[in-house]
Amino acid sequence: MSFAYTSSAWLLGSTSGKATEDAQVRPTALVDWRPEHEKVVLDAGRGRTLRTAVVRPGVVYGEGRGIIAEMLKSAADGLIRVIGDWACVYERDLADL
Repeated sequence: MSFAYTSSAWLLGSTSGKATEDAQVRPTALVDWRPEHEKVVLDAGRGRTLRTAVVRPGVVYGEGRGIIAEMLKSAADGLIRVIGDWACVYERDLADL
């Protein structure tokens, strides 16, 4: 049996350059509770019964919902500026993973 926990790339906080799987965790205040949840999931997979994984996607979008959909609505009205790079993942691609 397998269990995958979808966490958040926001756990990495501000990074310089590319972040790897072993990058230091510096969560923003919005997600500072997630590291403990990740630990619970990974600890549960230490036995032979359950295989566990933690996935940290960037911003998930699709089906006209979420942050990206709201940003596009605001952009249509000329009310938004996006600063920096965003790592976006389509919801169905995340589900396939």
